[in-house]
Amino acid sequence: MKKRVVSLALLVAHATAADEMLARAATIDAFFKNATTPATWSVRSRSDLTGPITEIYDKAKRVSRAHVKGRRVVVKAGGRHGLSNENRGAGVLYFELLYLEALRGAPGIPELLGAWVEDGNVTYVVRDCGQAIGAGTSGKPSILSTAYARRAEHSPLELARALIACFQSFAANFLLDDFRVTQFTLDGKGHIYLVDGPKVLHKSSLGDQVYDVWHTRHNQEDNTVRNCASDGDCPATHRLHSCLDNVCEPGSLPAPEATGTCREKVCMPVSEKTHVFDARQPVSNNAASMACSGVISAQVSNRPWLLPFVADRARDWKTKKFLRSLIGEANRTLPEDRPSFAELVHRIDVFQRSHNFTAAPGVGGGASFETAAVATTSCAHGRRGRKCRAKSGHH
Repeated sequence: MKKRVVSLALLVAHATAADEMLARAATIDAFFKNATTPATWSVRSRSDLTGPITEIYDKAKRVSRAHVKGRRVVVKAGGRHGLSNENRGAGVLYFELLYLEALRGAPGIPELLGAWVEDGNVTYVVRDCGQAIGAGTSGKPSILSTAYARRAEHSPLELARALIACFQSFAANFLLDDFRVTQFTLDGKGHIYLVDGPKVLHKSSLGDQVYDVWHTRHNQEDNTVRNCASDGDCPATHRLHSCLDNVCEPGSLPAPEATGTCREKVCMPVSEKTHVFDARQPVSNNAASMACSGVISAQVSNRPWLLPFVADRARDWKTKKFLRSLIGEANRTLPEDRPSFAELVHRIDVFQRSHNFTAAPGVGGGASFETAAVATTSCAHGRRGRKCRAKSGHH
């Protein structure tokens, strides 16, 4: 009876959270339809910015750094070759604001301070969320920041939890198809953020609401059920997510549903469990001997810079073994066999309590550590395992 009451309470809480998310999303619809500003915004015009505005990027978007009431912020607007619909409802910037406002307050979601429209162009402002966890180019190993590498070494459980909590925040309603290391940042408190908005899933409560308001599925990720006779009948996600054309770094392997997989005459749709697969690779407890034999190269799953890197850098062997066990479970072929992000977070919490781990001095627990990387660590995978070298530079 007690278990049934607890389950009912969880269902009610989940329904309430979903309703609140949709209500926040509706404020973005109002902003694009009639310029009504959400009550949560403290920035409503360019005049709210203080100090110099320093441009840091000007391609797909114009990105600058500035200050608001003494706080460092990032300012984003459409690119110099702006698309005709990027400032409209259901356009590119609409979906970025939708992601930030709908998921406001969730772990790993940058704080949206506000936005304004000037000469028909939308500009929005978010709190500065630290430095990118790494850099890289298509088809080559990612170069991870010193701060990220240090965090993985000294506080692997905290970092693993921050990564998983970030994915948990958005994966039920969004898919990150532009899947690159540069999309994630690490702040001075050890929090991980996804700074560029992912795509809304067609079949999700948020996707349905967007369609009801704007009558389009444009700029969304299609996860509708469709019949198939073979894998060729099933669509793949964007190549930066499905790793087609060898654009992902070595060691990356997409989830089966990301490449287009026909199962029992139905295409496997992408879902929250797709990103569960994305965050991990399987690693044997006998990894060293397997690496020497070349077997491990055939086992490598998806992004090596996520949990695989954290497990590899962890100093404590029990932590390594535990993280690798999570990786193995999350790497299961069928989505329904993979654990949820909530389950993964819970397992980390239980493991950490049972082993009474504490962060190393000067790392974690709110302690300050370097995030403005002045050096990076280049880690490459070979037949004899991972080789790392320091490399000076700025992000």
